[in-house]
Amino acid sequence: MREHASTRSEKKKTSERLMKFGRDFNLVVGGVALLGSAIAPPVASLALGGYAGFQFVQAVGFEAGRRHVKKRNNKKQDHKRG
Repeated sequence: MREHASTRSEKKKTSERLMKFGRDFNLVVGGVALLGSAIAPPVASLALGGYAGFQFVQAVGFEAGRRHVKKRNNKKQDHKRG
C-alpha cells in the first residue's frame, strides 16, 4: 500500500516535534538541576551539577537529531522534485 503525501508529511512533522520536545524538556530539567546545585549543600551540589550537565548533553543530542531529520527530509523532497 502507498501512503498518502499528507501522511508522510505528518510523520516528518511528528518526528521533528518529538525531537524539539525532548530538547526543550532536557533544557528545562537541566536548568532546574543547575539552579538546585546553586542552593544545595556541597556534596549534593556536585551531583546536581553533573546531572545538569548530562541533561544539557542530551538536549544537544536531540537538537542534532532534529537537524539531521530535517536535513534528510529536505534532501528527499529535493530528490523527488528533480
